[in-house]
Amino acid sequence: MVEAVRGHARSNGKPVPRFNVEIKSEPEHYGSHQPQPTDFASLVAAELQRLGIDSMCIVQSFDPFVLNAIWPLNAGLTIALLVDNTESLDTNLARLTFTPDIYSPNYRLADERLVAALRTKGIGIAVWTVNEEADMKKMMALGVDGIITDYPDRLIGLLDNQ
Repeated sequence: MVEAVRGHARSNGKPVPRFNVEIKSEPEHYGSHQPQPTDFASLVAAELQRLGIDSMCIVQSFDPFVLNAIWPLNAGLTIALLVDNTESLDTNLARLTFTPDIYSPNYRLADERLVAALRTKGIGIAVWTVNEEADMKKMMALGVDGIITDYPDRLIGLLDNQ
């Protein structure tokens, strides 16, 4: 798939886009349905390097153990902590042994206070999954750095009309 994306971009005179790679991981499945976090992180880091996209992707996960394991393997990776709980920013960040590049909550958890706190900490914010145009506009007004959506055409249309 990476080669198809590269080929399409080049044939249209466009830059190759960045990739958003989510590591799906559940602690209760370590060692049975998925590798242990250190092994899982090593496999992902090696594959991203093999594909030549490690410097042009965001690696995201809800699982802080996997993120803690992948972070030291490649300093060039952009890491995003996915969040779907109502615990505080500091509580969620304390699950990591490093400061992520991006904090990525469900869009319903994003507000002016959270954006300001993240700006103070030098952390970007990318919200998910924003599918309605009204919600996209609200997130754009908040000044988030990224919007994850199932309908990129809707978001592109809004961005084009700014």
